[in-house]
Amino acid sequence: MAPKRSEIQPSKPARPSNLIAIVTTTTSCLASIGFLLWGVILEGPAFYNGQECSMTYSQYQFLPIRVLASASSRDDGGQTNYHRSSNRYRLLKFTDARDPRHQHLYEISGSMIENYDTQSNPKGRKRNTAAEGRLLDFHDNWCLLPSNLAKSHWKNAPHPHRGHPVLYVPGHWGSFSQARSLGAHGTRWTGRSRNSDRSLYAIYNSLQTGVGMHDGTDLIADKTEEEIIDWLQSSYSKSYLDDFVMDVFSLDFDGGEGAALHSSKLLRQANFFARAVETLVEGCHGSDNSDSDANSKMQGITIVAHSIGAWVVRISLKLHPYLKEKGWVRNVITLASPLGSVPYAVDSGVHDVVNYLNDENHGNGNITFISISGGLRDEMIPPESCEIPSHFEVGYPGKAQGEHDSTESIVIDTFLATTLMKVDSEEDVENQYGMDHRAIVWCYDLLRVVRKVIFALVTTTDQGLRAQNRLNVANNIMLGQKSHKKSPSSLFRREAHKQRDLLVADKGYARTTAIQLSSPYHLNLLLKLTILSSLLDLHLVAPLNQYLSLGKPSNQQVAGLAGSHLTSLSDAALSLSLIPLLVLSMFIFRRLTLSFWDSAGVPHCLSHDCQLLLGTVFVLSQTSAILYSIICLAVSFPVMAWFRRRPLVKTNNTSLSTNDERSNASKSTRQTFGTIIQQYFIQQARLLFLVIVPSVLVSIYAFHHFVHASEDDLVFSKVSLASYVFISVFVLVICCLFKGLFICSYLNSQRECRVIFVVLLSTVKATYGTVLYALSSTTQWGQMDSYVYDEFLKVMNSRFGSLVGHQNELLVRHVKNLFPALFAVDALLTYTTMKHKARLQLNRVNNNCDEVMLYVKEINKMDHSERFRTLEVAEASLAMWYAWNVFASNSQDDLIIPAYSAIIFVAYYLKSVPISAAALDIYSAVVSNDLSLNCNVPKAHNKKE
Repeated sequence: MAPKRSEIQPSKPARPSNLIAIVTTTTSCLASIGFLLWGVILEGPAFYNGQECSMTYSQYQFLPIRVLASASSRDDGGQTNYHRSSNRYRLLKFTDARDPRHQHLYEISGSMIENYDTQSNPKGRKRNTAAEGRLLDFHDNWCLLPSNLAKSHWKNAPHPHRGHPVLYVPGHWGSFSQARSLGAHGTRWTGRSRNSDRSLYAIYNSLQTGVGMHDGTDLIADKTEEEIIDWLQSSYSKSYLDDFVMDVFSLDFDGGEGAALHSSKLLRQANFFARAVETLVEGCHGSDNSDSDANSKMQGITIVAHSIGAWVVRISLKLHPYLKEKGWVRNVITLASPLGSVPYAVDSGVHDVVNYLNDENHGNGNITFISISGGLRDEMIPPESCEIPSHFEVGYPGKAQGEHDSTESIVIDTFLATTLMKVDSEEDVENQYGMDHRAIVWCYDLLRVVRKVIFALVTTTDQGLRAQNRLNVANNIMLGQKSHKKSPSSLFRREAHKQRDLLVADKGYARTTAIQLSSPYHLNLLLKLTILSSLLDLHLVAPLNQYLSLGKPSNQQVAGLAGSHLTSLSDAALSLSLIPLLVLSMFIFRRLTLSFWDSAGVPHCLSHDCQLLLGTVFVLSQTSAILYSIICLAVSFPVMAWFRRRPLVKTNNTSLSTNDERSNASKSTRQTFGTIIQQYFIQQARLLFLVIVPSVLVSIYAFHHFVHASEDDLVFSKVSLASYVFISVFVLVICCLFKGLFICSYLNSQRECRVIFVVLLSTVKATYGTVLYALSSTTQWGQMDSYVYDEFLKVMNSRFGSLVGHQNELLVRHVKNLFPALFAVDALLTYTTMKHKARLQLNRVNNNCDEVMLYVKEINKMDHSERFRTLEVAEASLAMWYAWNVFASNSQDDLIIPAYSAIIFVAYYLKSVPISAAALDIYSAVVSNDLSLNCNVPKAHNKKE
């Protein structure tokens, strides 16, 4: 029916303020997207792939070694028990194809040798795994021990000239082959030989005869710390440094396993690291008898860890204290390792482990840690993350010997790679910003310094110096000076800040912003900012917009596209403008607050987020707001267009003629909040057990059968059962959240869509690491070292108390993340269903009346009544709390799920009270008694007259 002439309202002219807001916001969004694309496409690749490092070359051959099973590796009969797991984790020894010492081992390893051909064709290596060749055993004497140190039943090496053992630990998705450059520096065949350097023949002859090579022991005797520094800095020690040889070993974590995906992967790798260290001690130092000369002169295994591999080492030292107590691990050098925080880690368990180890008071260590940051060119780890928090430091090097007792401590210091390269470089290098994340493991100039540092640490360890004294010597060698008043940590902070200032001065503010935007470690921050954008839009921007009356009233927004398009655009422009400004304001307030709290004059906020430029924060915030808006629109418009052709619920708008029909209709719609949400729970339980669980089982089996071709690895036990249940519940929650998005989009309930969007993103962020952990726990490999995870949770004194174990870990995730999200979306869907049924019931009372719009107006007024003010304040406070923590790399931001879900559940329960069956009966009775107030038709008694 065509509308009456009186009902047609002339369109009002657009206000200039609306046009200005739209133009300003559009310009800001386009500029932010342009900056982001500029950085990702142009500035980022050009900056993070700088040619400031020379390549280290080698003819590498990696030989796999059999690994011991545990710390108690020998039984009563003296036999050695080996690690009986699959070959997913391996220990390999680097050798150069020109090295004569290892030629006899190549025939034993056979096709299991890893070299350039197998790395370039990994599928071919897997096909030849079962071919001729085997793992090296102890009796093969792969460490090249002489006859006086090797056991009686071990083979005699043709050239028993061993070097100092160095173990390389790769990082997140890192490869064992990254150790080839370090191994080249160990053999001294680096591909950088000049006429003035030692010739290739001289290196070969020294390795073959043992003349002109050593492992760093028995060089000097009975010297103090100052005397050792003088000796190392003298020209006399240069020949000893040139003759120093390292035998480099490397770990292979399943071809590059992502350790930062879940804390259980870190713990499994840490357990294998301990086995590998014990294997090296057994193979390179002979008997473990404490009275033997071999162990009394043992300098331990020097560890070189890249990226997240440093956390594997630190966790292993905590889980297996015998590595420290027996002196097997005494010196650790980390390359581009996030010791302070892991910016790209999303799993909360990883952040819990990081915070625990950084807050833990470590003792009984006598271990020297030297952290080297790649600098600003490192696209994965910012420099500030490579420094341990200040409260962890035991003491600064340079203190008098009596000022700090470091005999039983772990000492750590951090350096910029550019600082070390400038000191050691033969040329004057200016405007260096470091090297990218992978280049740090093959950079010739830096690895030359690392080799010199290892030589100094081995020499000082041989002299019996403790951790603090060894670090003092290494600092003087790396910094090229006899002594220093300030700590290297203060020097690192000053140099890192100077490097950032130099970058801005060299590139300009705009280009520096584009470079920062292209860093991949901002992806986790961008995800959290997207969640924050939806929170701010819901609970700060929307109430502010309503309070200032800059947009349409909320009851007109229910009508969707019927309103003014220009006003809707101005509302969206207001959100896209205010969200970045709010985030930027909170960022500035947080930085000023943390700096103000530090009374020592040093900025307390040393993490990478406090070093971001304001332009970077604004563009990231603007981008997250755009992503949030695009995702909401991408879900809303297709669903609305599809359901306009296929209605979600078939409604009958004809009025009911008889009292019986009205009574039956009233009974069908007389449902309360409890009955409807109970129906949702029953439907979801049926869906879970009848559809999702079988689908998950079939999908996992098919994945292992067709993709991995390893269905035999699947096991069925209590652990795997708990994993299947968790994965199924996760799938159920995600399906329910998407269902809620579709229904709310169809009903054009934009606020409810945004609420579900917050819960959806938060749930995926908080649980995807646990989902991967549960998937791995369905296999025999995933359950093999599960006890290690339980033991570490006990040691860590988990916040969940006695809830330790795989089943309890997943139970905690159910209670903390999945169930709150499910209850929240069910409450929201219950409210939406009751609201829809209320409209149907009012239409059935009198089809000619406009009770529906009157009802919507009354409900919207109730939604903003005084009893909802407390919930609105709680939602706004939660949004501000999340804005404060969004820039910090910790696990606290995952608390948004239970807190926000609880508020949402209570809010929609209270909103459902006015549309319950009892309230509708009262409201319908009032409307029926006075139809003239709401209807366009005359009253019944007027008709009779």
